[in-house]
Amino acid sequence: MDLSIIIPLYNQGQYLAECLESVKQNEARKLKQKEIIVVDDCSTDDSFDVAKSLQDKYDFSLIQTPQNSKLPGARNFALKQATGEFVICLDSDDKLSKNYIHETHRTIVKKNVDIAYCDSQCFDFKTHRYRWPEFSINLLKRSPFINCSAMYRKEIWDKVGGYKEDMVYGWEDYEFWVSACELGYKFKKCNRTELMYRMKDTGMGAEAANKHQQEIWQKLKQYHPNFFGV
Repeated sequence: MDLSIIIPLYNQGQYLAECLESVKQNEARKLKQKEIIVVDDCSTDDSFDVAKSLQDKYDFSLIQTPQNSKLPGARNFALKQATGEFVICLDSDDKLSKNYIHETHRTIVKKNVDIAYCDSQCFDFKTHRYRWPEFSINLLKRSPFINCSAMYRKEIWDKVGGYKEDMVYGWEDYEFWVSACELGYKFKKCNRTELMYRMKDTGMGAEAANKHQQEIWQKLKQYHPNFFGV
């Protein structure tokens, strides 16, 4: 298997068809084989049933965590079962641009890097575009500018030891990229595609991150004292 696409799901079944359709419509080209794993994190609404109803149309594996594990735990649970050489973690309310898989994979291969990220185009409640900078270690020390859906080599997840499951208030992807950077993995921005990032009026994820920002930074510095100069 060339590519594993991991889609955690928790009470967002209403967006799942759009998410899966964006994967289905993607240009893969040299990545001819891909597996899609939807991992339901013990949703408390009908999201699991919604996912089941979409399986025949979109041909994906549907699994469920034994207990609510939050986002990093759900990703890890699915990645333990993933077989792809490359990985994309896609939130169930987001979408991939039609050339996303091809262009991020092309960047990794052509530039001989391990992680390819891109700009984020917001849609739904807001339509702002986040234009992220070219990679540098100094910028990474200051800002979580690489989105969670950057394509990366699966071996990184193995070497890093997965997403830190105690980072339940956000930025677990930032910690993951910092871990990869410390291990010497190479990053490159792909300017030929973008992630379609849903901005909802509730903004619960952002609110949680803002509310617990001090705690998040403490954990980051605890895990990476040398990187952050503690």
